[in-house]
Amino acid sequence: MSGRDSKGVNKQTLQLGEAVPVPSGPDDALELLESPTAKRSKEGDHDARGGKRGKSESRHPPQITLETESLREMLREQSYDLLGKQQAQLDKAIGDLECRTLTKVAEVQEQIAHLESRHSASDSRIEALERGLREVTDKIAQGAGGHAAGRDPGDEKRRNTLVIGGWPKDSRRGVILADLQEALRGLRLEAQHDAEPFCTGPRRSIALLPMPKRQGETEQGHRDRMFSFVQAFGGTQVLTKTGAKLWCNFSKSPEQRIIASHSGLIKKVVGSLVANSEGLLDFEYKTGTTWCDEGMISSACLPVPPGTDMRGISVDDNTVRKHWINIPRLARVTGCSIEEASVQPVLPLQGQCTESSDEFKFKVFGWNVGGCDIADLGESFREGCKASLPDDALLTLQELPRGDPGWAKQKCGKWSVVSHRAQGSAHFVPGCTLAQYEQAVEETFERLPKSATPVVFQCDANAPIRWCWQGGEVYAVGRDAKANDLQSRMMRRGFRMVEPRPLQFLTPTSRPRQEGRKGHIIDVMACKGLNSCQLVVHEGSFQVLGTDHEILEATFCTRGGRQHVRHSTKPRVWVGGVIRITHVDQHELERLGQKCTRPKRGESYVDPPEVKQAAQHARLMRTNATWTRVRQLRKAARKEWENQRLQRASLGDWAALRAVRKKADTGWAEGFAEAQKGDPHQAVHDHLEGVYKGDPPQQPQKGFQGEVKAFTEDELDVALGQLQAGKAVGGDGTSKELLAGICSVEGGKQHLLEFLTRILATQSIPEQWNTPLMVLLPKIQQPMQPKDLRPISMSSGVSNLFSRLLLNRALHAIDLTSHSQCSGRGRQTADYIFTIWRTLELEREWRRGVCFAKLDIAKAFDALDRRKVLEYLATRLGESAELECWKGLLQQNYSTLQTPWGTSSVLQQRGIKQGAIESPLFFALISELCLTETAHRYQWHKQEQAFQGCSYQEMLYMDDSLLWGRGTEGLETRIRQFMVVLSEFGLRLNGSKCQLLVSPHWKGPKFIHIAGTKVEASPEMEVMGLHMRVGMSPCELVGPLLARAKAKFWATRHIFCAKTPLKGRLRVIERVVGASALWCLSALPPDKGAMGLLNSTQQQIVSWAMRLGKHRDESWEAYNKRSHRLARAAIHGAGLERWGTLWLRKWWRYSGHRARGLLREVPPISSQVDAFRTLSWWETEQRKDDGLQHTHHFPRLMNMERVMDRAAGVSWRVLAQDRVQWQGKEQVFVHNMDIPWASFRQYQLLNWQ
Repeated sequence: MSGRDSKGVNKQTLQLGEAVPVPSGPDDALELLESPTAKRSKEGDHDARGGKRGKSESRHPPQITLETESLREMLREQSYDLLGKQQAQLDKAIGDLECRTLTKVAEVQEQIAHLESRHSASDSRIEALERGLREVTDKIAQGAGGHAAGRDPGDEKRRNTLVIGGWPKDSRRGVILADLQEALRGLRLEAQHDAEPFCTGPRRSIALLPMPKRQGETEQGHRDRMFSFVQAFGGTQVLTKTGAKLWCNFSKSPEQRIIASHSGLIKKVVGSLVANSEGLLDFEYKTGTTWCDEGMISSACLPVPPGTDMRGISVDDNTVRKHWINIPRLARVTGCSIEEASVQPVLPLQGQCTESSDEFKFKVFGWNVGGCDIADLGESFREGCKASLPDDALLTLQELPRGDPGWAKQKCGKWSVVSHRAQGSAHFVPGCTLAQYEQAVEETFERLPKSATPVVFQCDANAPIRWCWQGGEVYAVGRDAKANDLQSRMMRRGFRMVEPRPLQFLTPTSRPRQEGRKGHIIDVMACKGLNSCQLVVHEGSFQVLGTDHEILEATFCTRGGRQHVRHSTKPRVWVGGVIRITHVDQHELERLGQKCTRPKRGESYVDPPEVKQAAQHARLMRTNATWTRVRQLRKAARKEWENQRLQRASLGDWAALRAVRKKADTGWAEGFAEAQKGDPHQAVHDHLEGVYKGDPPQQPQKGFQGEVKAFTEDELDVALGQLQAGKAVGGDGTSKELLAGICSVEGGKQHLLEFLTRILATQSIPEQWNTPLMVLLPKIQQPMQPKDLRPISMSSGVSNLFSRLLLNRALHAIDLTSHSQCSGRGRQTADYIFTIWRTLELEREWRRGVCFAKLDIAKAFDALDRRKVLEYLATRLGESAELECWKGLLQQNYSTLQTPWGTSSVLQQRGIKQGAIESPLFFALISELCLTETAHRYQWHKQEQAFQGCSYQEMLYMDDSLLWGRGTEGLETRIRQFMVVLSEFGLRLNGSKCQLLVSPHWKGPKFIHIAGTKVEASPEMEVMGLHMRVGMSPCELVGPLLARAKAKFWATRHIFCAKTPLKGRLRVIERVVGASALWCLSALPPDKGAMGLLNSTQQQIVSWAMRLGKHRDESWEAYNKRSHRLARAAIHGAGLERWGTLWLRKWWRYSGHRARGLLREVPPISSQVDAFRTLSWWETEQRKDDGLQHTHHFPRLMNMERVMDRAAGVSWRVLAQDRVQWQGKEQVFVHNMDIPWASFRQYQLLNWQ
């Protein structure tokens, strides 16, 4: 420290007795507030700028002496300053308080003024009520003194009138009055009335008897005199000459009749459900109330008793007094389920047509779903409307989830949602200009035909309206120019907006999702040519689906015109209900069908218990949060259910597989109806009437009188086993399930056999058997004309059983008699395809210039002459009871045509019912008969042969005819000859659908004329979906099959790519996708190149199912190698064979079938053509000096036979006659022909994962 005292170096000196410096100004005050460090830094800066200070200057800075007066003055100024600031703050706070207080006082005064106005209105209503009570009191007091003041004379006249009824509808007035006069004389009531009875028109069913009050008669005496008439008719059975029972009652006002009809409704419902309902219920028609032992069931005037569970109360909102019914109590009284009981009363309340009503009522529901998921549409409507939807209701939906353009149809539970999306569809865009809005509205109504009526129009107008009263009527008033324009255009088109109930005049139909925004009335429903009840807005329904619109409901009424009975065709299941059967006939079978079977229930999604509990909680809370939770739970539950169904489908559950497949129905019915100028049903009806019009068979004169062989139980068991289960039912509701159930009940099989044998013996066919239900199936994806629709007849189930019994007995007599038909017992599609392929190969090798013509018979099933069928059966069966039964089944009949647009009866005088048991066999026999008759009549065997030594140049598969020959001239001549014979059976060719294939080795004309149509040669000929031509390689032939298999995979990729065990999925792929590629390969000889193509496609499909992806750093070549190797390993691990191997097995087995076919009584054409120019024949020709020589360098047919002989060890045709040895050589053939699994360039499988 260089001599300094280290203890005092950092200490500050305090000099006592010196004056304390005080700040003299702002700068001094800041200086005092500065820290010592800051001060030192400033001093250092000053020294740097101004040099060093003197010692005395640095130690003794200038100081100011503090005086008392100065201090007081300073404190005084500071106090004034503080007081001024506090005063300003207080003034400001008090001013704000005064403003708030004045605002609050103004609001309170406004509320008081509003309360005063309401109080005044209440006083006015109370005064009006008091006046009304005084008037009622006065009327009561004047009850015996004539008409009370203000009483309607018409009402008084009605009260003094009796109604007598019971006559049939539209009875003559003279008959009614004569019967009534006679009845009054018989009841000795002539002296009790002073006025004559009368009718209000020339044709009525009731009469009116005025009963005016007599002079001096009291009111009670007047009523007693009128009641004596009611008692006389009620206590005596008064019958007219026609047997009608007359009744008498007091005349009632329309309101009283409506109230009384409510009790009548319950009485009618209980009477229809309970056999003996007398004394079961008590009725009070004055109030429309019904009681049972438990309590009140329903009422039109009385309220629901306290303590009743309102969830079971059904209220008719369309009635003034809100008629109600206790559904659970009604179900307990009738002994049926709540669901059945809820349906019964709803039908009359909704105005369903009855025999005594000339009007038809139906409900229309409208909802803008806002793009939300509608998978649970029915459940959403039920929760939003708080009631189940009627089955006949119409739903109009807007803003569906986006789909493909055009018509589309999807199933949402039991509801079919038909939608149409296209450019220019009605969509009133919010926020658009008035001109754009007007154009959209005009375009919408321009598409509506001017003569269309009745029409219901429901839309989201995106333009607000309001409802108001004016002159006692309700009007819709637009709140902007857009709404006014929409309203004026609708009125110009004859539409009328349906108004809501008065309580809902201010209820908004839109519910914006944004917080703080209010909804408006922008959803409208209008009608044209219909009467309508009031509109109902289901408040809170928007929360159910999460949309921003409420559900609208309206009831419309139209005049009851022609009523169409819709038959349910759903498959049915046996539920039992009988323990013993003592008699069977057609009527009894229909009754058992209704009682003991029910429609098969679907396996659609059902809410689990937790979702149902959440929905019940949401209905009570009615908040967005609770309904959002319901939607989340339902979505998760549905996803889980769909995943489980998908897993079952991917593991081989065929029912689940059919359910998860995408439906092909794209709304063809809607597109067809749109293309018709008038009624689409009438267009189809007129077309079918023209098709089926012809000469009907003659009615059988007398039945067969000879011995009849009764059906046996073995025959019944065989025939019943041949019927298919799970099929749609006909009009009478009988099915295989019903017949099998009857046979399982005591006495059922014996009485069913007795009934069928009785029909056989009497040849009396029930009328229901000849009244099939005819439905339509589209021939093309989008039919536009009636000819694009195929009618399918669904016959009675018992009729199908009877026809099967007759067919089984007649098979030995009506079997195929020629080689040409490839459809029938012992024949198959492979015969048809193999014959075509081998003939094409023969042309490729021998180059004879063969031409092929594929013929199409127009309306084959529908135009066939039934008389020719019966003549053919008579030649085969002879006189027998079976023949007479066929005559009864093939008589002209009426079919019930049921289309999506209506129902009607169509007279069928010709044609075979498509869908009937006998139709395929009968038509195959007639087609074969026509072709063989033509060949025999015109001696085709003597004409030039396409290949020398082969006389087979024609064949059939059902009605698909194929003729071939050398050149087109001879082929055209044979076609004309065939047309002559076809015309004798009522058939003709459709030249526009015929095909001509000309060999490239034919140099002559390359066209023919068929039925007036010039048919040009095409490069290929389509045969059952396969495109064939001369010289086609096997790879070209299987290419379309593989394309179809790939399309099948991608159409159901959600099944095959599911996260389920791979082995199960591969087996399903083998059954579904493999069948698309291999269905016809048994008729085509295998080729190594085509087998490799099949195997590669199979491996590619398996790799897709394994979801193998390309690695980021992996080349495409390496990825392809890895994916195919893994696919081969997966196929082998699943125990499956490659498609190439399956092709070899199919070919070997079918080759044995062809070779053994030569030993049949009538060999099929495939066996005949296969035995033509074989390897043994070729070797014989080679040994001849003048033998035939091949014109082609590669004899493919001979090479395949050599391979098969090598595998058999002898001639394969000889070995094929022994089934056991032939089957033993199959593996040898596969081993010789099959291509290896791999190239053996990789010795171990790498990168499995």
